[in-house]
Amino acid sequence: MYKKAVVLLYMGGPDSLEAVKPFLYNLFSDPEVVPFPKPLQKPLAWLISTLRAPKVKKRYALIGGCSPLPAITQAQASALKKRLGSSYEVFLGMRYTKPFISEAIENVLKAGIRDVVGLSLYPHYAGATTGTCIKEMERAIAELNAELEVSYIERWGDFPPYLDALAEKVTAAIERFPRGEEVEVIFSAHSLPESMAKRDAYEEQVLATCEGVAERAKLESYRLAYQSGLRFGKWLSPSVEEVLRQLAKEGKKSVLIVPVSFVSDHIETLYEIDFQYSALARKLGIEHFRRSESLNTSPKFIEALAELVTRH
Repeated sequence: MYKKAVVLLYMGGPDSLEAVKPFLYNLFSDPEVVPFPKPLQKPLAWLISTLRAPKVKKRYALIGGCSPLPAITQAQASALKKRLGSSYEVFLGMRYTKPFISEAIENVLKAGIRDVVGLSLYPHYAGATTGTCIKEMERAIAELNAELEVSYIERWGDFPPYLDALAEKVTAAIERFPRGEEVEVIFSAHSLPESMAKRDAYEEQVLATCEGVAERAKLESYRLAYQSGLRFGKWLSPSVEEVLRQLAKEGKKSVLIVPVSFVSDHIETLYEIDFQYSALARKLGIEHFRRSESLNTSPKFIEALAELVTRH
């Protein structure tokens, strides 16, 4: 039977506390993420990962001792394979942890498949996310001298079935607030350096997602903020912390945060939002603070991924 392969491209995550430092090293060794001078890339990656690992380990310890992202991505792959049927095989290709993108290409070749779709699990294209995954996939194909027919699904933040899946989570979260409460909605996206964001029209992509979800969830207003920015250079703003402080000044008491850059739970949702931002909200006097559930293996989301593949 003629088959196609779908390679899910994503970042990966540490599956134990011992894996945190290697994960950070692989991340900071990537010049698409942090562009150090080439001779210094790996030495500085080693230094940064060594210095950051103890603090990051503590954060992972608070969310169960590992990242849930690898297991969730595997579950997404299994659900997508079931939805697509026997004409497709689905493989995982992680950028910074096993199974690496090169392993995914090896598995595609072992399966005897030559028609491959690389599907980025980042809804919004940026060189530091989708871009680096595609470059790594191209490198792996070249290194293996693989004769493959390859195409990519690079950006889909405005894809209607995806917006439907996200709006479903937003509506369900709003219904959990006390009846009659005025709920302020913050859409949270992963921050990027302004220069990178401008090059990739990243902010415009994120805004398209926010607008599409707001229309479907019938939101009268919302605010866009950014999380996970580093301390050097100019990054996209405002930060989530800044917006929370502004809402508190305005006397708002109910806040829903909706992460739109992430399709599965990981440290940015489970620690940064659920621990850090939740604690800040309480400190500021915001009485009701919630996060909308991540898409994970939501049936609507799996259906959206399947439609992306079949329409492509």
